[in-house]
Amino acid sequence: MQEEQNHINLDAPGSDMLGNFDGYVIGDCYDIKSTSGKRVTDILDEYYNGSPGKKQADKLRFQIFCKLIGLGEFDGQNFSNETEWIRLYKKQLRNATAFTTFSNTEETLKKIYIPIKIWREKYENILKFEMLLQLFLKA
Repeated sequence: MQEEQNHINLDAPGSDMLGNFDGYVIGDCYDIKSTSGKRVTDILDEYYNGSPGKKQADKLRFQIFCKLIGLGEFDGQNFSNETEWIRLYKKQLRNATAFTTFSNTEETLKKIYIPIKIWREKYENILKFEMLLQLFLKA
């Protein structure tokens, strides 16, 4: 698993991963409807710099994000909905991989054949979707 984690660290550093979930938290903690009148820059300033009116997003951002993506509560070891979450996201990760492979393959036969094999779970030992999701949860 360490080799896989090293690839993740290289291709998706922590700073990138942390920035990706802020949109979920902002959407949950702020009224982002266009009728609210609050500018995006004001929301971002409150969220990142602690301006007045900011909710507890900075202290609870990980918990908020995990609840929003379906992981549930964290007990210090595991998330309450971890098993179901892995099952759901393993399927989504497989589908996204098949689609990406199709989109980036130029040879006609391989363009169709390889994504179908991915979708039908023929490369599970190579792609290791469940291991990647476990690494995400343990990070």
